[in-house]
Amino acid sequence: MNYLKSSLLLLALALFVACSGDSINYAEKLEGKWELSNVSAILKAGYGGNYDFEALNAGYLKFNANGSYESKIDQLENKGQWEVAQDGSYLQLKADSLPFDDKLKLRFENERSIFIYNNGKEYQFKKLN
Repeated sequence: MNYLKSSLLLLALALFVACSGDSINYAEKLEGKWELSNVSAILKAGYGGNYDFEALNAGYLKFNANGSYESKIDQLENKGQWEVAQDGSYLQLKADSLPFDDKLKLRFENERSIFIYNNGKEYQFKKLN
């Protein structure tokens, strides 16, 4: 009888440990300021628009914990709301002042590097803080 109780207790403990895996909170991982880091590749591929290296290199996205975001490329500043899919596969950005409300493919390379895809173009960002 003691053996049965021990076995059941061990089984319950094993199931608890196996099922208690922490799910990844992608929203939390995304919070903070990110700088555009593949500027040379963007310019070489020809999709930097009218921006030069310095303007793009100073570009950033800042995701706040309250669901708001700020972005800047050269003199173009924007604010709006953001939301990330529970599985981290896409990012929804809704701009306050621009006609931009888009679901963008998102890929986390690691804790400090993400890729955002828009219209077939790849933008890499590195986390600053």
